[in-house]
Amino acid sequence: PNAGMQIVDKLHWYVQDGDMNDFSFEQRDWMMVKPSELHTTGSKLIMGLNPPFGVNAQLANQFIRKALEFKPKLLILIVPQGTKSPDNYDLVWEDCLSHHSFYLPGSIDVNDNQIEQWNVKPPLLYLWNRPDLTPTHKAIAQKQHHILKEVPVEENPYEGKSNENIS
Repeated sequence: PNAGMQIVDKLHWYVQDGDMNDFSFEQRDWMMVKPSELHTTGSKLIMGLNPPFGVNAQLANQFIRKALEFKPKLLILIVPQGTKSPDNYDLVWEDCLSHHSFYLPGSIDVNDNQIEQWNVKPPLLYLWNRPDLTPTHKAIAQKQHHILKEVPVEENPYEGKSNENIS
């Protein structure tokens, strides 16, 4: 299956009935969206972001900071290594997406011929949740083999990847 379907297959275990009443997508400036414009509240809100990365993950960090204004119950991120960890959220698991998961369109060679170009360093898929959901989601992750070993909730499995948090 393609990368998108693999992600959906992995994430569906964490969604409960009533979490997603409406799947909404519209093209607009993400930084201008207000929490009052969403059709659901943080207790049912699941957000998935595949933001532009930017230099040193700067743009990705801006997009994540904006997402935190909505206080989603789950935050699914496809971001580069070095992205800052979101404050007040626990990392359930991370997954390095395969080398050929993301195609970079528009790549041409010196003769203006279209070439296949893929991420040199594949992005990471992260599942973050609010701390009140961590025991439940860690148990699901263990049962579904999404994580190899149990990491105590008190430990920060994201430690060492970035010395700064997003707040």
